Amino acid sequence: MNPSQDSIEVVDEIINFNRGLWGGRFNPIILTDGNTIEDNWWKFLRDVDPDVIKSFVPLGTELIENFEQFLSPLQIEDYKEDKQSGLGTYVDRRILPAGIDMNSLIFANLRGWYGIPTIAAFDLNEMDDDIGKNFVIRNFGTYERTNSTHIGRNFTIPISYEDVISRGKVPQEIHDGFKQNNIPFSNEVICKDSIQRPGEWVLIDKEKNQRHFVKKMNGKLLILPDTQNFSKEFDEVEKEVFLITDRDSLSDVLLGLARSEKIVYQDQICAFPNSERELERTWLNTFEIIVGDTLQDIVHFWNRPWLISRWKRKYIYQLLIPTDLAADSCMEDALCALINKYSWSERQHSRAVQFVSFSIKESELESIAGRFRKKISVFTNVKCYEEPQVADYCPEYPLFSFQENPLSSRDNSIEIYRGQSSTNIIELTEPNGLAQRDHDGHWMADFYIEFAHDRYANREDVRIRTGENSFLWQFPSRNHLTYSLFNRSSRIKLNGFPSARIKKGEKVLRLTLTESELVVKSLFFKNNRHVYVDSDPRAKVATAPYYSARVSDKGKYLQGVLELFGNLTFAYEVLRNPYWRTMFDNLSKNTNAEQAAQISVANKIQKLIDRSGPLTSGDKNAIESLATLAVNLAKDQTIKQKESPLKAFTAEAEKWRDKYIEGMKSTSNFSENDLIGLRFSLEDINNSLSQLTEKNIIQIGVRPQCLNCGMTDWYHVDDIGQHLICRGCRMPFPLQPELVWQYRLNNLVHAAHAQHGTTPLILVLGQLLDKSRDSFLYSPNLNLYAEPQDRSIEAYLNDLDLIAEVDIACIQDGKFIIGEVKQSMRLFSKKDFDDMAKIAKRVKPDIVLFSCIDKQQPTQNITDHIERIKKELCSLEIDVEWYELEALDYSYSV
Repeated sequence: MNPSQDSIEVVDEIINFNRGLWGGRFNPIILTDGNTIEDNWWKFLRDVDPDVIKSFVPLGTELIENFEQFLSPLQIEDYKEDKQSGLGTYVDRRILPAGIDMNSLIFANLRGWYGIPTIAAFDLNEMDDDIGKNFVIRNFGTYERTNSTHIGRNFTIPISYEDVISRGKVPQEIHDGFKQNNIPFSNEVICKDSIQRPGEWVLIDKEKNQRHFVKKMNGKLLILPDTQNFSKEFDEVEKEVFLITDRDSLSDVLLGLARSEKIVYQDQICAFPNSERELERTWLNTFEIIVGDTLQDIVHFWNRPWLISRWKRKYIYQLLIPTDLAADSCMEDALCALINKYSWSERQHSRAVQFVSFSIKESELESIAGRFRKKISVFTNVKCYEEPQVADYCPEYPLFSFQENPLSSRDNSIEIYRGQSSTNIIELTEPNGLAQRDHDGHWMADFYIEFAHDRYANREDVRIRTGENSFLWQFPSRNHLTYSLFNRSSRIKLNGFPSARIKKGEKVLRLTLTESELVVKSLFFKNNRHVYVDSDPRAKVATAPYYSARVSDKGKYLQGVLELFGNLTFAYEVLRNPYWRTMFDNLSKNTNAEQAAQISVANKIQKLIDRSGPLTSGDKNAIESLATLAVNLAKDQTIKQKESPLKAFTAEAEKWRDKYIEGMKSTSNFSENDLIGLRFSLEDINNSLSQLTEKNIIQIGVRPQCLNCGMTDWYHVDDIGQHLICRGCRMPFPLQPELVWQYRLNNLVHAAHAQHGTTPLILVLGQLLDKSRDSFLYSPNLNLYAEPQDRSIEAYLNDLDLIAEVDIACIQDGKFIIGEVKQSMRLFSKKDFDDMAKIAKRVKPDIVLFSCIDKQQPTQNITDHIERIKKELCSLEIDVEWYELEALDYSYSV
């Protein structure tokens, strides 16, 4: 709402609306002009993580886009000029769902209660003092009816209580009194003794479901219309109506409330259930007295439960006192008694009372606090605020394991279902009492989808995570991801887990799971437009980043390699070991070959320049000569496979062992005992090599020589027989005895490792997986395409315009990450950073990362580029970082 346009009456309407909702005390009010939101308000709104936003102010496009990117609420109800109220019409505003035992509810939620609690209702119908009336309504709530359901004021009839008893039925005078006061009242009325008020009667209108209390007053009968349609859960709870007509009676009531130990207010009941986020620093709590009359004072009072510890939110832990009431000496004793009760009790034990205000000067606030300080038993201080107050909250993530103890989290209402396929039918259990209500409604169901996937499975002897080999589906704030799961209105919560809206009476829900790769790919070409109703303003601004996303050729190599390894975890565990990376380099003829090739090519280009002179852009002959040289150099530098015998593996292992021992000896805390267990073992090499040969990552064969032409070539063990066919002269020749086994890389692994940069991709993805807490989904390298002018199927299949590529595309613990990965730092260019910035502006990830396999720190040039695009993307809250691969030389191990 807009503080410069909306009135205090609108705030009161919002408060009264939420007081009638189950858990409505935690529906905050946010102040904005509709175009921008101040930083503190924006932080508060994001921490609250609303399911629905109701706007009382027209929303600008930029703010709507921010809601779409950072909040992902289920629904936004935008402001309409012709709408009388932004709150909608509710026929039934009973505060509790049916089927809940009120006594049990209070006992379970309010510590320190003994005996039967009393529900306080305030009869303010005879009170003309709006300041005093608003003080009661805002601080405690009341069961007074709204205009739409008001059934009349109190009235008296000129007959005695004894006369009613003697007649044994409802007197005609009572019916006439209802008619004269324009109160609808049917003829089918039951008159019975009041359970809560011995010696009084209750008139129950069965047809209209209304109740009226009959009370003695100066020899006449006082008819008190029931101030709320108490649902049947209130029948067994003691209720007390406090009649307030002026400030004197208000003072008396407050003094009585200060002495009572069992009073429960509507403001407390609408704070059930109390499951909102906990403060990070739970000890920083003081009882607050908010003094003021402005909209900001009232809004701060209403939002304050979010600023105190969870267990205190169910109690009266703040009071809003109008300045006129605070200055009234007749109210001083009553207010101080109330403050003493609620600021220092066995349930509150606040260390201080703080007087705060947004509207009066500190000197005036100090003067008010000084008068109260004489009668308050705890320390007091004053604070004038200019900006909204915010708090830091504990992070939200599941701390439970479904297999071991599904109810070990603080939410004991989790139900466990086991899925057997990609499509599952879940039987729903509605919240307590919702099925008994007599009107339509909805409720939100949160889902924690645990899955185990072969792509992330761990080796039996390598456990990089604690517990089961499983993850949870945790998403970035894109509601189309949940729509694909449930095919219904749903959203992503702040903690990244999906939540679906369920209609009252629904018994089952269809949950459709999809491949994790498709989930990640959809972030590049889907939008939320189809998820929202037409009235939701986000439906007009939602656009797809790209037309299509497909796995690139480089990504297909990655897929193939990971299929050979079996999963990403095993591939990462092998390739992060420097020993095996060195052996892969040796088998690819890559040992120092890249540096040598670079020096050789540079020398030949320099000779060409020395021979032909400096190259110019218009020199056609020089350009043709350079092109011919490039082709010839490419032929010379073609990477070919190499085979190695077992002794090459053992020799390399000994080098790494010796290198590791030297490193250990150079440390200050080295001990000879540290070398125990580091003896060389041929068995370790055989075991490790066997795992790779079993998966066909490294292949076994021999290199015989043809007796006819003398050519030698490598033959796989599956192709070996007593006689072989020479691949040169095509003549048969016998297999020589005692040939040594030669090992080589699988052709796919060789190409991926030596030519397509797959190894650094596996290392980055593997480390992201290793560092993930609850969730990890990824896709191989992607090509991103623009929308074709021709919308035909043929164009979609064959004629899309490739406009961008990404190496890393994954979701880690709900954060969307994209990145560019190279074999070496020197391969990064300015274009790589610019291209990633363009992609990030479209897809709006949480993190953009750059990485390579080099062990050095990033160069100054790379650091400058990262800082440059970080500034470009800061308004989108996209983090840009250099992602360092950890411990690539971490230990001696084979």
